Amino acid sequence: MMTFANAPWTDEEVVNLNRWQSVGWVHEYTCPNDHSGSRVLVAGRNGWSCPSCVYTQNWAHPGALEGPPPNPFETHANPAWLSLMLELTRVVCLTHRRFNADDVMDLYDAIEHAPTTPEARAMGPVLQKAAKAGYCKKTKLTEKSRRKGSRGRSLTMWESLICEVRR
Repeated sequence: MMTFANAPWTDEEVVNLNRWQSVGWVHEYTCPNDHSGSRVLVAGRNGWSCPSCVYTQNWAHPGALEGPPPNPFETHANPAWLSLMLELTRVVCLTHRRFNADDVMDLYDAIEHAPTTPEARAMGPVLQKAAKAGYCKKTKLTEKSRRKGSRGRSLTMWESLICEVRR
């Protein structure tokens, strides 16, 4: 059963509630009334209130009284690893686009030159798993492309993985 923290709140709790509202990591408390003004509630000592109408709410989740949690991307993520994950998301999740050898090679180069960490080494199997799951499919390049290679070098197995995201 969910427990709620009911108003009145202390000044410190009001500050924490409004900080929690402004971070945007969780859906904010909003006014249920249909109006054209701002629907995001503002915390006060006696509860939440809508700045555009008379709606009030006297409860909040207890965790919100402590303020927002730390941003996990600022405190734990390696920026190089995060950019690789965003690139993987682009390759796997985008629709209506064919990826050419240059796209795949850019990702391959990023993985090859990433710091040697377990996460960086895990990228290869993740891409292979995406290919096996049907997000991407392996296709053979034309013989001319294979000989010439993109960027003037021979294509490796990774570079010949041309992704076509499901439509």
